Amino acid sequence: MSFISEEGMNMVKKITYLLGLCLLTSFGANATPLEEKQRALANLQASREYMEKIANSDSLTPLEFVPQQPQNVFNPADKHNFVALSNQIEIDINQLQSFFTQKQSTITFKGSYYFLNIPKESAKLAELLGLEMDYFMQNPQLHPLFTPTSIEFTDGTQETHFDYFSPSKIFEDKNLDGELFEHYLSEIEKAVYATKDSEYTQVAFDVYKPIKQISFQVELPLTQYKSYLVKDIPMTIHSQLGDIKLMKIIGNAVVYRLPTEMVENVIVHGIYQDGRALSGINLKTEPLLTESEKLYHRQLANLFKEAHHQVTQGKIKAEESAIRQFFQTRQPFPPEVDEKKRYTQVTRYYTGDVSQVVFQVPEKTEKRKFDVVYSF
Repeated sequence: MSFISEEGMNMVKKITYLLGLCLLTSFGANATPLEEKQRALANLQASREYMEKIANSDSLTPLEFVPQQPQNVFNPADKHNFVALSNQIEIDINQLQSFFTQKQSTITFKGSYYFLNIPKESAKLAELLGLEMDYFMQNPQLHPLFTPTSIEFTDGTQETHFDYFSPSKIFEDKNLDGELFEHYLSEIEKAVYATKDSEYTQVAFDVYKPIKQISFQVELPLTQYKSYLVKDIPMTIHSQLGDIKLMKIIGNAVVYRLPTEMVENVIVHGIYQDGRALSGINLKTEPLLTESEKLYHRQLANLFKEAHHQVTQGKIKAEESAIRQFFQTRQPFPPEVDEKKRYTQVTRYYTGDVSQVVFQVPEKTEKRKFDVVYSF
């Protein structure tokens, strides 16, 4: 889908601002015609240089490396500074079954609904899967999906058909082309959906009898990854999802570029000198300009250059209205950008110094199902 991106709209605002600044600072009540012309030329030249700088760079703002160290001094003997590579861990299905079965869920009755809160324990689940602790925070769409299958009431009766609400079900039922507009939701739907980023999975049941236990089917997406070990810098990996470019390794930081839609899906491990994978502590993302956006800034630079020439030659008066009219009749509109083709630069920080990098690119995902019962 092509559209004017947020980056593109920011460009429009920047150009409008620059032109306004150029005009406002070029004319003064007490300035002589020569002073007005000199000031206009100086601002047009400065604006041209600014546009050329962006056209020859990769981002609207400078890509500056900012070091970031862990709170505690790195100790290679401390196991908390390391994680297991996901392809080195054998997933224990029985352990996962116990993880879901033994959750300490709570249920409350409010209004005319029963609200069940199931702790996510995302960091613990990530550890069982051999993933970094923030994996589910970075990939919320891969959280386990809880679907209630039956309810047993305290009077001994049972129901398998009932109304319920959960963030995932609300999104599935009410989204329009992948977007959810909350003003279309009922009050109960708004209340439940508001918990989607909380530390628990909430499910609300529209039943009127006291609940004894609820049976669920839990669906957990398990992704298989292809690993790429990178030692040389710079290096480009050609994966089935797109190219990944390792730009540099600086101490405990790794800088790389990849398609924006891959940022949350690719696992990146910084490898310590002894081959162990370091724990991640933070990351920074910066969107990059597309080639069409760079071309757009070159066109703007040429436009400021031409305006400078016209004012110098006296073909345009050094007056606000004349310069503004020149730009209004010639200024190109920002390009339509396919956001799927935009790249992002990522700087990822680890607990210790990195010697090489492992990129794990998802290849396929299978869904494992677990049956659990929560009693109250």
